[in-house]
Amino acid sequence: MMARPAVRDGSDPKAIRDTRVLVDCLQDLVRGAYRPVRNCAKYSEVVWFADVPEGLVRRSKDADSRVMVVKHRPPFEAPRLPAILDGRVSVEAAATAAAEPPELMDGTSIEGEQAEVPADEGEIPKALDIGTSEVRKAYGAWVGRWRRWAQEELAAEPQRRLHQQLYRMAKKIQQDGDTFEVVLAVGLLQLGAERVSARVRRHIVTAPVTLTVDPNSVDIAVSLVPGESGRLEDMEFLSESDGYTSELLGVVRSDVEDVAFHPLSDRAMEALRSWSQRAFGVERTLPFDAGREHPDLTAEPQARSLHHAPALILREHGQRSVLGFFEGIARALKRPGTQAPLGLAQLLYDLEPEECMAWRSRSGSVPPALDPEPLFPMVTNAAQLDVLDRLQHDTSVVVQGPPGTGKTHTISNLIVVLLAEGKRVLVTSEKGQALKVLRDQLPAKLRSMCVIQRNHWQGGSTDLRQSLGALAHLSATTNPDRLQQRIEDQQTQRHQLMAEQAKLRERLRAVREVEWYEHPEIAPGYRGRLDEIVQAVERGTADYQWLPPLPAQPEQLPPLTTDEAQRLWLLVTMHGPGILDAHIHCPDPATLPNPTDVASRISALEAAPSKLLARSPSRHWPRRWRTAATRNSRSWKRSADHYESFRLVNYSC
Repeated sequence: MMARPAVRDGSDPKAIRDTRVLVDCLQDLVRGAYRPVRNCAKYSEVVWFADVPEGLVRRSKDADSRVMVVKHRPPFEAPRLPAILDGRVSVEAAATAAAEPPELMDGTSIEGEQAEVPADEGEIPKALDIGTSEVRKAYGAWVGRWRRWAQEELAAEPQRRLHQQLYRMAKKIQQDGDTFEVVLAVGLLQLGAERVSARVRRHIVTAPVTLTVDPNSVDIAVSLVPGESGRLEDMEFLSESDGYTSELLGVVRSDVEDVAFHPLSDRAMEALRSWSQRAFGVERTLPFDAGREHPDLTAEPQARSLHHAPALILREHGQRSVLGFFEGIARALKRPGTQAPLGLAQLLYDLEPEECMAWRSRSGSVPPALDPEPLFPMVTNAAQLDVLDRLQHDTSVVVQGPPGTGKTHTISNLIVVLLAEGKRVLVTSEKGQALKVLRDQLPAKLRSMCVIQRNHWQGGSTDLRQSLGALAHLSATTNPDRLQQRIEDQQTQRHQLMAEQAKLRERLRAVREVEWYEHPEIAPGYRGRLDEIVQAVERGTADYQWLPPLPAQPEQLPPLTTDEAQRLWLLVTMHGPGILDAHIHCPDPATLPNPTDVASRISALEAAPSKLLARSPSRHWPRRWRTAATRNSRSWKRSADHYESFRLVNYSC
């Protein structure tokens, strides 16, 4: 278990010292596992230029970077045997190109001489029996065609074998390009020794190449990778025990690692010659052969020589690049003012997320990777949102899962958000195909902003040129001011939409809150949530048949206003619930007179007795008249109340 760190940040001297020790240990581990190749015979495929047909290899001063183009020459069918030669010429021999044509199997002379027939034999040979002159004539005509065909086939055979070998190499790179590479190698070093393991027969200079198979013609083009320099690989397999020293090779290494270096140029020849004069000290110069031949001289203990001997080699990637990577880190850690890399420090110390966030910041804090409300262009689930949220509080997150669980989808979302916030994103992968899949998942308008650099043998150079070309076109056709205005407009629109979204969420919250609010008792037996009150009302339907059925979709406003409801309540209170008897017919409100007119007429009826009394005092009325007038006045008042209650109940229904 790692102890709690006693360091503050990446500039702490202890952190720098500990990471240096860690890098040295990692270098030793890689060196211990590294077994350099000292004999080119151990490579998967080697194509020696000495065996390549003349005229195929281009000179280095040619305009393009192509080393050679090998055309596909499929074998042609041999001339067909005439019917008269059936059984007299071997079919297998006739179909195989050779220096000499197949002979007749019946002994007929090629020159057309007739064979003698022994006197003691009474039977004539079959060929002579059917006419030797016709056989000789047919055979002679066929042999002429066959010779021309055989010469062409034999002449094309070296190129055909070369094409087949290059095609195998191209297929291997296509299938397993993450493990293998093809290089153009020059400078075959040969150091003889009695022990086989001590012998050296390997090229010291290589340059990466691509093998491109034309899908239409199947021609194969071998080209140097544009922008890639050569590599001086002597330090990978030579040591002081071989007498090797690198002290005087700085100039040679600079020439080879120049981008303009071409392994087949005169400059390369001079670099090899200079190497042969310095690699083993100024007192021990190796003989240099500028030819293409590649004799194996390592069986002789005293043999020490350097040959130009160019060749195409299919081989596995070496671990020299890994060593170089650690060597670069070690050199960087020795520079003044350097900081210990966080990734290495996490291997040494148990750092909390807060400490990781502040590792490279002298102020002690680092802003989160994403804005508080990042805008994701694609759908995200809870697990993916959790990954993105953890990035807000830590410098790294490990996402592991089987295929199809959304790892690439999450990375695509994260890339888009970081680009939208003005950040640059570097994505690395062990396999180049994964980068292509990731780029294809990005929105179409963002793909042109991605510079993808895959392995050069997998078309990485083409991808890089296309990406840079798309970026150059985008930069040339974009107006920064107009683009900034568009960004500000869309940000304003987004903020408005986010504000509207917040309002809608608040309204939704309020609606949900109303649904769960516990109401106090608003009437005997009616309390709790709204749904509980509605259920209580429905349970009392049989007891309160005057209540209309509850509508499935209630209206926004109640059918009665507050004043109307109060009036209806007063009428029921004055006259009792019988005024709302369901058996009483409630007429259509459209057929009823205006309430104002009814009220005025009732008022007139009520005032009529008073007027009569004013003209004639009631004491002069008979007693039954005075009683009837009083009874009619009360009846009219009750009728008006019934009418008003009918109208209100009908509206409420």
